[in-house]
Amino acid sequence: MHRLSFVQEEIKNNLRNGSCSKFFIARHNGFNRRSSRRPDKEGFGNMIIDIHSHFLADRTWPEEWRTPEFLIKDMDKWGIDKAVIVCGDPLIGGDYREGNTKVANAISKFPDRLIGFAWIHPTHASGIDAAVKEAERCVRELKFKGLKLHPATEMYSYTSQRYCYPIIEAAIRLHAPVFCHTGDPPSCPYSHPVLLADLADRFPDAKLILGHLGNRLWDDAVWAMSKHDNLVAETSFGQTSGITSMVKAVGAERVVMGSDWPTNSFGASLGHIRGAFIPDRDKELIMGENAAKLLGMD
Repeated sequence: MHRLSFVQEEIKNNLRNGSCSKFFIARHNGFNRRSSRRPDKEGFGNMIIDIHSHFLADRTWPEEWRTPEFLIKDMDKWGIDKAVIVCGDPLIGGDYREGNTKVANAISKFPDRLIGFAWIHPTHASGIDAAVKEAERCVRELKFKGLKLHPATEMYSYTSQRYCYPIIEAAIRLHAPVFCHTGDPPSCPYSHPVLLADLADRFPDAKLILGHLGNRLWDDAVWAMSKHDNLVAETSFGQTSGITSMVKAVGAERVVMGSDWPTNSFGASLGHIRGAFIPDRDKELIMGENAAKLLGMD
């Protein structure tokens, strides 16, 4: 008998004998359904919040995959209660302002599940003033909770007084955290974690999210995080060892879960956190409570 068939048969036998929980069955069928979690939970202590996912990012996908309904379906499969979404269209040449409006439309369909971060493009042909105005529109009018910067794609540095500083100043005025792409590609001179440390030092009132745990530059990310309390690390593409090292260096309270969905899956991202060599309480903080606090939900 195939190993999977054997396990499924054992589960059925145990269920008949009353020695197997429904949650155990769900796990071995490959699911972590929302219905399997406590229905009477209060607050955000048991909530899973993904602080980094994308929407409408890849035109090569079937059209039905590029819908908020498909995103919600995958969130349900993996037990994700809420997700921050950012439009991925600028990665493939789309207008970032139109993309932010698409995100707002998606959120309007699932306002209890989706949270907006605005993609901001400081080097766009429309100019830096337009980028600042877009940040203000998204936070004040569309009620987004934060901003995202991606210097590796748009060719500017976190140390740029012309392109980066005006956005950070706007974010401080708006009380909005800023998700900052780092570490990919590792050879890129614009988004190295050490540059983000410089930005955090220059703007101590800014709330900056160090994206991807620095990716392959995670040791530099740990160094940057250890120097500046206004940095928070996000886990997408961070391996179990990197997450463990970050928590031991700066504490679990400064780490938040992110997947970079659909480039990476919710399941893989949760697995890296659950497999980290840290206490279960730290994992709860990373998977939801820290994000709730950062986003002003608690």
